[in-house]
Amino acid sequence: MHSKEILELFVVKADKLLVSSFSKEMQKGQRVKVGKEVIDYVGPTDEELDAFLLTHRLFFQKNEPIRINNLHTHYENLGVNESELEQLREIQEWIFNYWHSDSPLVYNKERINNWKFYEAFLYGDLAHTNNAENRKRFKDWTKTTISKESSYFDFRQILGVTLMVIAQLKYLTEGVLLKLDI
Repeated sequence: MHSKEILELFVVKADKLLVSSFSKEMQKGQRVKVGKEVIDYVGPTDEELDAFLLTHRLFFQKNEPIRINNLHTHYENLGVNESELEQLREIQEWIFNYWHSDSPLVYNKERINNWKFYEAFLYGDLAHTNNAENRKRFKDWTKTTISKESSYFDFRQILGVTLMVIAQLKYLTEGVLLKLDI
């Protein structure tokens, strides 16, 4: 695929996430209702989460052409101006720092960063289950009702933040593509 096609695919997949049921439910907010004997989650369903992740992971997996970390190569291949490249670099740096910042989760007395949290959920249960370390983390983090609800709540928050970044990049990329078509 050529750089222009990859950027067009990026926009299509970003649109898909932004109009997804998961995204719409996240915009309403998520919360946990705690009753005498019940902890009830209000927000996107497991099915909406699974559907969302199928596309979301394309933006962060190393082997995907639309991976956010690879966008600068496609921008440069198309001769994008320095101002747009700088905006892209700022967003890429922000998401890199976000992934490597601490999540609310503590595991084995160690604070887990957002990327490890994401990996454990995605590659420990929700997308793949072939990584034993991630599988163990996922099972440990979700073994009790409270730890499960709390972990899923925090995981959805991570997805919400990364979705905002994808949206910013979508709008930037649309502008780049529009200039190419003039």
